[in-house]
Amino acid sequence: MSSRFPVGIQQPSPQPLAVHHGRPTLSTSAGAAANNSRNMRQGGVATSSAISGFSDSPASDYVPVNVKLETDSDITASPAPDFYAELAPLPPRPAFHTLNRKLPTSTPPALPAVATVNTLVNDVRAQNMEIPPASRVYPQGGIADFSPWKGKHSEKPPVEDIMNEQSIKSGFQNKSAINNESNTARPSLWSHLKKQGGPQNLSSLFVSLLEKRQVAGRVSGSSTFKPPPRLAMSNTRREAFLHELADPTWPLRKLNRSVPSTIVGRVLLDQCLSKNIPIPRAIWLAKCNGANEMRALKRKSTTGTTTMGSETRWIKDWTVQVEQFLQSVIHNVGEADWKTQVDYAIRLSSHFFSEHLLDNEHYLDWLLKSIETCTTQHLPIWLLLVQIYWPSLTGYRRRGCRLAESFLAHLEKIKADESDDLLAPIIDKLEALITILAISHHGCLILPRTWARFSAFFTSTAKRSTDMRLPEAISNLIYRNNRLTDRSSSRSTNINEKSKIIECLDQQALNLSPKEIVSNILDISDNLDTIVPILLQWASSIHRSGRYRIYAVVRILRRLRHLDDEFDELLWTSIQQLHNSQDLVHQRLFQIVVELVRASQFSVGRFVQHLIAIGASSGKDPRNDCLLQLLKHIPDVNLPEGVSNMRLSILKTTGLVSLTGEELFTKQKAAILVELAGSNASYACPAVSRSFGDLSLCQKFELGHAIRNEMLSILDDIISSRDRHLTQPEAARTFESQFFYARAIMEEISEYPCLADILGNMLDLENQTILTFVMETLHFGHRNFISIGAMHPLFDKLVTTYETIRARQPLMRPFCSEMLDLSSTLDTNQVLVAQVTNDLLRSDHIQAATICSPASDNAGDFMQLNTAETDDEIERILSSGTTMDDQAMGRVFKRIFARLEVAYKTKATDQLQFGNWFTRLRSFDPTSFDTLLRQHLSELLMTSQGLEMTFNFLLQVIIGSSCMTLAEFSSFSQNAANVQNQSDALQFQGKLALLMACIPESTKRPNVCIQDMYRFRLCQKVYASAYPSAMFTLLGDIFTFADNISIDDADEAIQRLLSSSGLTQTLIDTLATSQEQRLEFINLLRSLSATTIQYGQTLTGLLVNPNQSVAMKTSLDEQVLRVLRSMDELSVSFGSLNLDAMQCESSLAQNMSSGSLATSLMRAMFTVVNDSNSICFEILSYLGHNVKEEIFQLAEDHILGLNIATTSLSQTAEGNSSELQNYLRVIQQVAGSATTDNDASSISGIMEKLKSIISIFNADLEDGTIGSDCKPSISVLEDWIRALLQLIIIQRQTSSTQKLAPHDSLTFYSLLSTLLVYPQLQTSIDLLDFMFDVAAMFSDDLTDEQRTFMSKSDFWRASDPRLSFLQGPSACPADAWLGLVLAQPASTGSVSAPSSQTPAPRTPITKQQSSQQSRPGSQQRGSSQTQTAQLPGQLRSNQAPPKTFAPPVQFPLKYWELLPDQGAAGAANDTAISLSLFGTRKA
Repeated sequence: MSSRFPVGIQQPSPQPLAVHHGRPTLSTSAGAAANNSRNMRQGGVATSSAISGFSDSPASDYVPVNVKLETDSDITASPAPDFYAELAPLPPRPAFHTLNRKLPTSTPPALPAVATVNTLVNDVRAQNMEIPPASRVYPQGGIADFSPWKGKHSEKPPVEDIMNEQSIKSGFQNKSAINNESNTARPSLWSHLKKQGGPQNLSSLFVSLLEKRQVAGRVSGSSTFKPPPRLAMSNTRREAFLHELADPTWPLRKLNRSVPSTIVGRVLLDQCLSKNIPIPRAIWLAKCNGANEMRALKRKSTTGTTTMGSETRWIKDWTVQVEQFLQSVIHNVGEADWKTQVDYAIRLSSHFFSEHLLDNEHYLDWLLKSIETCTTQHLPIWLLLVQIYWPSLTGYRRRGCRLAESFLAHLEKIKADESDDLLAPIIDKLEALITILAISHHGCLILPRTWARFSAFFTSTAKRSTDMRLPEAISNLIYRNNRLTDRSSSRSTNINEKSKIIECLDQQALNLSPKEIVSNILDISDNLDTIVPILLQWASSIHRSGRYRIYAVVRILRRLRHLDDEFDELLWTSIQQLHNSQDLVHQRLFQIVVELVRASQFSVGRFVQHLIAIGASSGKDPRNDCLLQLLKHIPDVNLPEGVSNMRLSILKTTGLVSLTGEELFTKQKAAILVELAGSNASYACPAVSRSFGDLSLCQKFELGHAIRNEMLSILDDIISSRDRHLTQPEAARTFESQFFYARAIMEEISEYPCLADILGNMLDLENQTILTFVMETLHFGHRNFISIGAMHPLFDKLVTTYETIRARQPLMRPFCSEMLDLSSTLDTNQVLVAQVTNDLLRSDHIQAATICSPASDNAGDFMQLNTAETDDEIERILSSGTTMDDQAMGRVFKRIFARLEVAYKTKATDQLQFGNWFTRLRSFDPTSFDTLLRQHLSELLMTSQGLEMTFNFLLQVIIGSSCMTLAEFSSFSQNAANVQNQSDALQFQGKLALLMACIPESTKRPNVCIQDMYRFRLCQKVYASAYPSAMFTLLGDIFTFADNISIDDADEAIQRLLSSSGLTQTLIDTLATSQEQRLEFINLLRSLSATTIQYGQTLTGLLVNPNQSVAMKTSLDEQVLRVLRSMDELSVSFGSLNLDAMQCESSLAQNMSSGSLATSLMRAMFTVVNDSNSICFEILSYLGHNVKEEIFQLAEDHILGLNIATTSLSQTAEGNSSELQNYLRVIQQVAGSATTDNDASSISGIMEKLKSIISIFNADLEDGTIGSDCKPSISVLEDWIRALLQLIIIQRQTSSTQKLAPHDSLTFYSLLSTLLVYPQLQTSIDLLDFMFDVAAMFSDDLTDEQRTFMSKSDFWRASDPRLSFLQGPSACPADAWLGLVLAQPASTGSVSAPSSQTPAPRTPITKQQSSQQSRPGSQQRGSSQTQTAQLPGQLRSNQAPPKTFAPPVQFPLKYWELLPDQGAAGAANDTAISLSLFGTRKA
């Protein structure tokens, strides 16, 4: 099997085959072909090994390109099939036949005892008569090229073998030397040549001789060629003819008398295969039949056009028959001798193709269609065929692209299959062929239509390639294809590194590991001086919410720290630079360093030394205040004593720390620890009344560690007591209160790492209630726990504990329910989710069976006897374990509800267990309970006092007790308001209260159970994250009600809503990263009226700058300019919303269109760009669709309105190029939403610009004016060409059909092909590639008629290899160089060329050529001297009148009549026309 090459290594080009013992050669010389064919036998290249595997290069040995077919005298008998199969496909090296040849195993006879040197040598040679193993054996037993030397020659040796004194001295000469020269023209010519005009005379003489030779070399006689006639033969005679034809020893001249008339078409091919007729003879038979058929069609036709049409149809039918024959042989896999048959069929069809006996276009299209539709089973043989016709397939873009797409499609299909190991050889071969295309035929891989589908393959291939050339080639392909196809990729070139890194963090902070995020960031930029400030800004910006960002950045910085030895210095320098920014929360910057200190990834000692070195301890330089504040917040834990003392000394010197403050903190920490450790810790959570906002980060860090250590000590005591279940109710309640107390403080001071340690130890317990609290805590802060890397181990430990409890005790419903919610949020394994779901259903069934036990049948009587006056009685009823009918449940529900109203009205601070009561009551009958709850809620929502009680107290109870979800309550309350026909004022109040209830906030309710309130806050976060659209709708309804009703305090209530930090942070968290939610919010703004749009502008202004509102007190231009200048990469999305609100308000107030905002934005944008702020371009991608279309049209009109050749443009070339690029960047940003639908004015404008550039280049070819004062320079023209090319791409991509009109495509292709060949642009490789790619994109849209028209009208451009690759094969056949010259009558006047109505196209020429053509004087002088030159008298006397000839006419060869042997009787002109037969020059 032939060797394979891995992906990324280009296979070596096939070397020409050398002739050795009858092997073929790929020589283009006719003489060499004749010599080589002398020893050639039937069988050609040994392809048996090639069929079993793949050849080493695309150019297979099957195709004998430009090789003459063997004649009858050159053909000998074929060897046995197995001997032929053993032959190697290439000849062995010469050393195999000499030094490495094995001697015969037989022992030679002993030599004489005494012998001379000559006798010894002769005897050895005479006795060594072994035939070389590699010699070919003819059927008759003869050995090819074997004539052993026996020490002597024949009886009459040749004279050259006779050694004598004369031959030794002077060598052997066939003929004696001629001493004197006779009949020479030297004496008669020398007298003329030695004069002054001798060279001119000699030149005229040679020209005259060449003309005479040309005239004498032309074939003047008419053709007398006749193909062998067809004759109807009997079956016996026909079989005999075929057997004789299959015998190489049977002379072909004997078979030339006639051929069977019935062996045509598919029958001919099948007979050649079955009889194993040698390939040259099979082609001879096919030519005979074809030539007779052509002549028969010519006789039947009346006109030349009809004849040509008939011949074309016949050749196409013959091609289809060859295709069917080859396909049938290939599909017969598994039959006997299949390999031999495929070998023969492939060689026969390849010879037909190379001899131009097929419709090559149809044949290649069939081959491509076959490989596109073939199965994986037949793919190897089709790959072999593709390699045979590789040059023809890759030499034309349309075919090359189809071939590349078929390779990629098969590779995609095979890799999607699970049996990759079995198909690994095919994958390797496909990748190797694609590699060759990428390196050597990259034009075939410019795939704008399918690039989105196959681009991932090239990216993965480049990463694992070992060839140095492949990554560069693939990188170039990716860049060029993205430039043509993906408009977002063109926009990405305008997005700076900061925006890319921020986008990466927004999308991947919670989804990928820090290692993967760091890798993606380093792919964007490897400059830590750029990366570190961006990370700090992203974590501490007011335009991003969530503490998890701090932990995510800390883990990323820990990964980056090893890349720079001075990383700590870079970190505090970046903090110092960012400290003055108003858009950052400085505490978050310091918190990042605190977390690095916690992980021992920050050198506090070096930082203290730096402060001392710069004199920060003096406090005189305000620039060091930031670093001193950072030192204050750094924890003084586990620091060396010397570093701790220096830190404290600096802080005391600068007055940042006082002894009083430290003492107060120590007392506060001790009081908290005492309350936490007390056995009677308050259930009301005293942490609610404490304030931790004044503590420094160092103090929070110390407090968090103290609480962590105390909780771990408590847990150790519980575990050591072997009471993991906390079976004692009092102990369980005490630990619950301690946990709630610790959790409240930990979340207040944001010490999630310490809280994670506490939760991890609590998972060792087996109390389902405690574990439920743990899961709720993990769910509430799941983003923080994911960011610090604790969620995965904690959840794994939780699953282990869950499995343990599941096997030992019945599962409670709250435990299963929270486990299911947490698993769904973390998107864990679906098997676990299904298991927890089944456990939840099982717990419901067990609980129902327990309640409906026969022991509880007297519940109704018990309820009638008890009035349930006290809380203890309610508790005793709910704990009875009996059933409860609807009436009893109604009475208990009313009693609980009445108790709840009393607690709310009296503002009791006791946290009563209303939620627990509702949960236990609902377990008796969920359906009845839900009905009662909705009835009471409907009554409450009808009054203002009921609304206040519902949203301030009752909602927290029923949501926290899991009796209803927040989404269910939101839907119920809005439906109830519509059904009960509430007043507008009451509906406004209800919707406003509902929105405030849905916004996550940390307000504590003193009379609500801690855990119920905690669950309510958890439901708020889940609802805000899962239903942002519902919140937008609710906000829009509030604005609408405020517009329709007249309420005195409505405006004040809305302003309170808009200024609430909860709403702002919720919108920031939702709109910062979701484009879909931003579009919904834009639709909300557009739905507002003229009176309520001010609320939208106020809200969006708060999103841009939460510290202050943006009032509309100035003109629209000034407002837009202010927004653009205040934006950065983190607030660009909110700035776009603010601009949309401005546009809506402007349109509603002044009845203006979106063009007002577009115009103002364009003016402000270029003002900001001049201030070195390029972020304004990115805001365009966030704008609305109408604004984008307006901006697109304005920018395009501005570009097309510029004049390339104006004086002002050339004087400020650099400035205008920058302006051009800026407008082009605007178009690229908004092109994704613009729809041009082939705008005729824009397309015509682009065409005119291209024509103007062409005219400038044409003028430069004549006078060299480019770059002068009146013409733009080459660099400016290149910028213009790039801009116009990008406009063309955008016009094509934004059209609904993804292509232009046919006539526009042809025009653009013609203009680009003209620009592509100008010599002024040949040094700009990137621009040439860009023009070539765009021209290739349009060439794919050209029809066959347009392609033929371009080939004929622009022949000079088609001669360029790049354009010939795009346009495809020329309309002229391969033998178009052969011309037929006809004599015409001599005329007295000068002979002029026939006039043409169409002027010849102008070919671009260089300045040197132009200067040479501008000096006609020298040419006229040379011609006059030539005309006056005197030739020798003998030659002048024999001169005949000049004979004129018409221009040569194309003479196509008749390939069907190029037979290797003619008839028995020769004629004057019965041979094929070939210039190689006589040494004439081309006409």
